[in-house]
Amino acid sequence: MKVNLVGRTSREGGSIALPGSKSISNRLLIIKALCVQDFDILYLSDSQDTKDLQELLRKRSAIYNTGEGGTSSRFFIAYAALKQYQCVVGAEGRMKRRPVSGLVDSLNQLGAQIAYVNNDNLLPVQLKGYRLKGDVVELNASESSQFASAISLIGPYIGNGLRVQLRGEIVSQSYLNMTVALMRDFGIELNLNEDFIQIENGIYSPKTYIVEADWSAASYFYLLVAIGRKLEIFLERLKLESLQGDSVLAKLMTEIGVESKIELDGIRIFSVESELNEFAYDFTNCPDLALTFIVCCAALGLEGTFSGLQTLANKESNRIEAIRTELMKLSIELEVLNDNEVYIPASQTRLRELSNMAKIVFDSHGDHRIAMALSGFAAVISDVTISNAEVVKKSYPDYWKDLEKIGINVIR
Repeated sequence: MKVNLVGRTSREGGSIALPGSKSISNRLLIIKALCVQDFDILYLSDSQDTKDLQELLRKRSAIYNTGEGGTSSRFFIAYAALKQYQCVVGAEGRMKRRPVSGLVDSLNQLGAQIAYVNNDNLLPVQLKGYRLKGDVVELNASESSQFASAISLIGPYIGNGLRVQLRGEIVSQSYLNMTVALMRDFGIELNLNEDFIQIENGIYSPKTYIVEADWSAASYFYLLVAIGRKLEIFLERLKLESLQGDSVLAKLMTEIGVESKIELDGIRIFSVESELNEFAYDFTNCPDLALTFIVCCAALGLEGTFSGLQTLANKESNRIEAIRTELMKLSIELEVLNDNEVYIPASQTRLRELSNMAKIVFDSHGDHRIAMALSGFAAVISDVTISNAEVVKKSYPDYWKDLEKIGINVIR
């Protein structure tokens, strides 16, 4: 499916009901599945990843397809190992090429005896139903925080408690912090530091939980305000005091010229003057924000240095190569400095050049975050087409509908 974003924003803005946080939702689904009693989750994410995980947890099968989600596949493998399922767990799309050995190795240390069906380090894997046991496990934390979160979520139910010894520098630590906070909120005692996670034996206690609005989703509206300037948007249920590491977005966007005003049930964002000429940030703990700021600096002509990008090559696309390819269509150079850092040179004429463009056609590269980040150019280019636009369903199914609420004409 293609979407055509026609005409710069035609009115001053609107109100957006953001989806619930996908990251929080998927962790809550595992907690709920392990809890002794059922409980309500309000504002659960409607993302495809969350729907996939719900379905996986609902049924018993000899073969499971976890879809294209990182958390849905990795969390489910750990859950299925704990439950002693005898099954094959596979995936779709690029998820079949994303590594899982960091998780599988740790589960096998605990006695799971998981085997690769085709290729080492890749899905599908075969679970043989062995009981998990032991009180210490080593885990490579430098590849993905999802591995540590997956093991931690099942940790209270393994033996008399579990110590997860972390090897390497923790990437995306904010997501692991989120996991720890949610586990504590549901009654589990645990301690996290840079070397280990100590998880006490216990059971999750049921409670009704209200899922926060998704800060990753909010970033694309901040982007439109930053580039379009004239917009004012109210983001419902968004709050600065958040479990999500991506909430640092508000502080970073203040530097670029987007203010966040706290109101009764959300945050109102609007543009202010900014004299910023150069932007630099390490996105190690909030990698999902990197594309938003790369596009923002590219459009505004700001010099930008973006580091901490080491996990972006193994997402739904190779995000560095994908965004570099699309920016080249605008004659914007994204210089790859090394495997975790890129640079954009400054341009004082960039906004004017973009506003004079008649149209541009982008490819999403099958990646929801590439598609939504590139939509930011609709604030300055009058005719933007994005191919394979249906990929936004992975995290934000109503994104194109919501753009219409702020005055962008979306033709499907």
